[in-house]
Amino acid sequence: MTWQRSFVRLTLLFLAALTVGCGSKPAVSVSGQVIYDGEPVADGALRFDPLDGGGASGSSAIKDGKFSIPFEKGLTAGKFKVAIYGNKETGESVAAFEALEEGDPTEVADVQQFIPKQYNVETRLTVELEAGENADTDFDLQPIEDDY
Repeated sequence: MTWQRSFVRLTLLFLAALTVGCGSKPAVSVSGQVIYDGEPVADGALRFDPLDGGGASGSSAIKDGKFSIPFEKGLTAGKFKVAIYGNKETGESVAAFEALEEGDPTEVADVQQFIPKQYNVETRLTVELEAGENADTDFDLQPIEDDY
């Protein structure tokens, strides 16, 4: 009977360790708006990268100024560097990369990334995400004169 009690105790300790985790951080979700020069970013993307080097990065499309990264994407509580990109049609057409089927367009609208590099490739943006839902995490970006 002694080995059975030991087995039960070890099993319970193992399950408790799995439940608690190995110092894992709590999961987060994040959503909000992205505004550039007073207008919602109609089309783009943003990425959250953990500043401590641990944990997962997460990204989302921006549509009509709104973005959302759900719990299932694996972000955990902490401080993040944020990179934001926005696309805008130039009014010109360019050759399509590849027409997959007969009748597919051979030209597509040309788009250009318009958010200054200080908000993406040289981002200065950071945000602290708390455990749970982080709704209304908004970014109000302003033009930067000496960008390009």
